[in-house]
This record gives sequence, structure tokens and C-alpha cells, in this order.
Amino acid sequence: MVTELVSNGVRHARTSLDLALSFDRRCLRIAVADRDPHPPITRATHGLSVGGWGLELVDSLSTDWGADVDDGRGKTVWFEIDITEITPER
Repeated sequence: MVTELVSNGVRHARTSLDLALSFDRRCLRIAVADRDPHPPITRATHGLSVGGWGLELVDSLSTDWGADVDDGRGKTVWFEIDITEITPER
């Protein structure tokens, strides 16, 4: 999922990127910021489509995801994985 967000930034934003990771013992958050203010667009995919699956993949594998646009200065696309959903608490 990280490579999807980074490759989308490289391919579509074509600006410098910042990758941020945070973990609070319950939730892993990955965020990729770029200087393009246009939010990501999910494409309609069909059965054997070659491209356009990246955000669909992020949506299906993450607990939550989204994009925050920063007043024309760029955007941050992020996803979260709640590890309590995949591992028992101790």
C-alpha cells in the first residue's frame, strides 16, 4: 500500500513527496504528501483492467484511508491499519 501511494505521487503529482509513518500501539498510519492540490481520483476498474487498482487495493486492505487537501498547497493521502483488528491485545 505504501508503494501505491508513493507511485501515485510520482506518476500523477510529479512534485516532491514526503512520507510519514506513525504508530501509537493501536494504529499504524502511513501518509504521503505532495505539492499537487488535486485529490486522488479512483478509477472504475473492470475485471481484467491492467491499471487503476491502486486505491481500490488501499481501500480494501486498510482500516481507513483518505486525502486531506491543504488550501492549494498540496495534499496528503493517507491510510491507517488498526492492528487490534488483526492481532489480539495483550
